[in-house]
Amino acid sequence: MTIEGLTYRFVTLSEHKFFGHTTIQLLNSPVRIAEREKAIVDGFDHPEDRNYAPLDPRGPHEGVRDARWRLIVNIPERQLLEWREH
Repeated sequence: MTIEGLTYRFVTLSEHKFFGHTTIQLLNSPVRIAEREKAIVDGFDHPEDRNYAPLDPRGPHEGVRDARWRLIVNIPERQLLEWREH
């Protein structure tokens, strides 16, 4: 499913992997959705997608390619580490 230029892929999880979610209201119905970090981890759990994905999907498709995680690191390192300051 593509919304505003971002493609979302629905995946199924084993019960023991079902954590890291929150409930939101969507069209007057409760919907469970993965938290940002859990969504990233779940994506790593599906190696069938062999393309490199940008770490920031709205950013440029340029940057260092990380073969281990199949990511294009398109965010400056200082920005990646900002969370430690809060």
